[in-house]
Amino acid sequence: MTSLDHPQLSGLGRNPAAPQDVLVRLAAHKAGRHGISLRRGRLEDAVVEALLTHGGDDDAVGLHGDRISPEMRRRVAEHPDPAIRDAYRDFVHDMVDRKARIGIGDLEEAYGQPRTALVSAPSSSLRAAVARAWYDRPLAVQVELLADPDPQVRAAATEHSQPGVPPEWRERCLADPAVCVNVARYIPLTSEQFAQLMQSEEEEVHQAVAGNPHLSAEMVARLLDIDDPLVRVAAAQSRHVDAETRDRLYALVEAERTNGNVEAEVALSWTFAEPDWLRGAPLNERMTYLDCRYTTFRRVLASCHDLPEEAWRRLDNDPELMVRRAAARRTNTPPEVLEGLVRAHGDVFHIRPLLVDHPGRWACASSSRGVSSVGGSTGVGMRCPLG
Repeated sequence: MTSLDHPQLSGLGRNPAAPQDVLVRLAAHKAGRHGISLRRGRLEDAVVEALLTHGGDDDAVGLHGDRISPEMRRRVAEHPDPAIRDAYRDFVHDMVDRKARIGIGDLEEAYGQPRTALVSAPSSSLRAAVARAWYDRPLAVQVELLADPDPQVRAAATEHSQPGVPPEWRERCLADPAVCVNVARYIPLTSEQFAQLMQSEEEEVHQAVAGNPHLSAEMVARLLDIDDPLVRVAAAQSRHVDAETRDRLYALVEAERTNGNVEAEVALSWTFAEPDWLRGAPLNERMTYLDCRYTTFRRVLASCHDLPEEAWRRLDNDPELMVRRAAARRTNTPPEVLEGLVRAHGDVFHIRPLLVDHPGRWACASSSRGVSSVGGSTGVGMRCPLG
């Protein structure tokens, strides 16, 4: 996010073209330090020195690892202020205690141990953090986490479909209240398991099952009359429903939203469920969704990479911003499309890679610009606000 107090300074700090002397001067300003903290890649030693001179422990959190040189890492480690010395480590520890997601490399650096050791740490919060962060862990490690005595660790280990649940563990996981909802979202279900889950009195279980991508047509058919907006939208996104059924389900949820139903609003506007199956469908089938009235289908279509040029032209001009942003992430996006999106709507910093890091960024006019910031910026030819 751009600092709203001084957006020009924050934008300059983020700008990958900002020279070292500008960054050193920016480090004297809070908004400038904020922007610098969002930069990618290594910081020059002079910039780090300026941050240590003008900033506090909040600014020191980002001064670690490959982001700074070995000399600067020693400089931070020997800093007289313990709040500066331990800023990064304390931040990571706090994130673990708060059950916030943090990268596995950050955990290894902050705790000084490899992931293979951290997965057996005495702290259940740390083991859960490792389970959330170590996406490509071996199956043997996953089995160890599935058998963990602490339910928060087992839950963390099953949040995502990868590395998955071995077939011999599926029945046990479905019977475990700590992970049942998680695994019901993605493991292949037998008819008996599906029927047992649908007998549950918990709505969350039904909603998890409804979003399972492995459901058969018969299973989806059993979901169609469940009076739950989240289940209806999930069923509407299934590959097993026809256009008429999809329209009927969406119309029911739209009517509930009109009547003030909060769950209907969440189902239509705030869920992250998508018809992922569409990405693997034949091209001619996917193209039939180019004019689909439901945004999520067009957004998934825009995430494909083999569409004809006419499809890209229409997706780049889609009325929904989320569709245009998804389309802009293809490898050969025209630079004017990228520039127009970022200048008009900024970037989305929780989705990587950023549009401003796209290989085709600004190619159309890079020769005519000096230092300018993106998304909260100093315009071309404006005086630098550092004075």
